[in-house]
Amino acid sequence: MRIKIFSVFLMLFIGICPVRNSYALSGPGHGFIENKGQIVDQYYKPNPGVLYLLNNPGLNVQLRKTGFSYDLYRISNIEQRTLNVEQRHHNVSSQRYEMQHP
Repeated sequence: MRIKIFSVFLMLFIGICPVRNSYALSGPGHGFIENKGQIVDQYYKPNPGVLYLLNNPGLNVQLRKTGFSYDLYRISNIEQRTLNVEQRHHNVSSQRYEMQHP
């Protein structure tokens, strides 16, 4: 069962990866990194449940003992002009998926 889940994940990961551009795969340190205490949660507290993390532009993947999760995100710039004042905003859209096994 674990092999099937992992196989589905790999196929999905490979299929999703138009994110895999030269920036995402270049330089030292690309790929999964082992969590040695440096990975934190949304409250900036250590997250020991994450064993490995892949952090690429537009894609984050977390591997855990009980499964994995990944989130896809896109950051777009929005420019507005109001009363001759130019404003720039960032719009972030994201989706998160989690898969767990018993």
